[in-house]
Formats: sequence, C-alpha cells, structure tokens
Amino acid sequence: MLDDEGTAPASVPGKSAASSAEAENGLPRLLALSDGIFAFAMTLLVLGLLPPTGISSAATTGFLSPGRFVPTLLAYFFGFFVTGFYWLAHRRIFSLIPRDNAILARFNLVTLSCVVLVPFATVVLDNAGGIPLGPIVFALVQAGAGFGLLGEWLYASGRGKLTSPSLSREWKRYTTFRASIAPAVFLLSIPIAFFAPRVAAFWWIVIFLIGLLNIRSIRDRYFPGVDE
Repeated sequence: MLDDEGTAPASVPGKSAASSAEAENGLPRLLALSDGIFAFAMTLLVLGLLPPTGISSAATTGFLSPGRFVPTLLAYFFGFFVTGFYWLAHRRIFSLIPRDNAILARFNLVTLSCVVLVPFATVVLDNAGGIPLGPIVFALVQAGAGFGLLGEWLYASGRGKLTSPSLSREWKRYTTFRASIAPAVFLLSIPIAFFAPRVAAFWWIVIFLIGLLNIRSIRDRYFPGVDE
C-alpha cells in the first residue's frame, strides 16, 4: 500500500523502486486526465445550444429567437471562457510543479469534480431567468474549481514541497495571488446574486476585464521580481 505521500513503506521489499517509478510517471498521467476533463467539459457546453428534442417547430423557432437564444449563447461563451481561463491557470501552476504525489492527485480530483459540473451550472444559469438560483449555482461551481486549484498550489508550494527549490518566494506569492482572484470574485458575487441576480453576472465580467487589463501593472508594482 502507498502512504499519503505516494511512497511505499521501506519495510516492504521490492516496493521502493516501483513507487519511485510511479512517482516519476504520475505527473504526466495527472495532467493527461486534467486536460481530458477540461476538454470534455468545454465541449459539453455546446449541448446547451441545441433546442430541446421532441418539441414542435413553433417551439424550436421560439428557442432560436434572438430574445431567447442570445442569452443562451452568452451563457455558453461565458462558461467556455471561464473554464478556459481555469485550464490556463492549471497549466501555469503545474509548469511550476515538476513532480506529484498522492495528496496532490487527490486535490486535483477535487478541482476536476467542479470542472465537470460547469456545463450543468451553465444550463442552470441560462434557464434560471431572473431568479438568484442560476448565478448562485454557477458561482458556487466556479468558486469550487478555483479554490480547488488554489489548494493544489498551496499544498504543492508549501507542505508538499513539490516545487523546484530554486523557485523564489516572490514567484510563490504571485502565483498564490493570481490563483485566488477568480474564486474570490465568484464567492463574493453570491451575496449580490441574492438581491440582484443579473448584476452578479455583470460583476463577474467587469472584475475579470479589470484583472486582465491590469494584471501586468499589478505584477510589476507588487511583485517586481517576477518576469513572465
């Protein structure tokens, strides 16, 4: 049996070498699974653009009318790009982690368990209309994915000691800062959604645009030792 660190007990003959080989090969498998699930979730989003089956042509026409279809299209693009940004963050974080262990793999499963819920949350967001349920479910799923990824990084760069020894403390602080932005934005939008569901969606868009436009100036001002 492997312990929580992904290594075999020294007292079991023949297991040490096998565990070392597994540890060396574990990270590519973890990344392959992650990329596959991100790709699957992003592809599955397109099913929300299809009209319901078994309905009349008049109902199909109503579904494709601009007043109904444009919000559905916007929900699709928002779900797609937010998931894409999380994939980019996952890629950026794991470029700083040269090896893995069993605990990191479990953290990654928590992140992926939220990622696979994005298509469901996007459909709820699209069909909730003006009630709070849609943005709340969407925000909870996205915050879960973001905090899962943040947890992976905090463990790998802290107690897990899975990052390179040459990685500076400033790089670690900057990566923590970037990984915490998205889940914090989604979490803070939940109280807004209770009182103004549509405002919550605008909150997400405005904050992300501000972040994208200002991340370089923030980095240069507060993390001068980081050069991406």
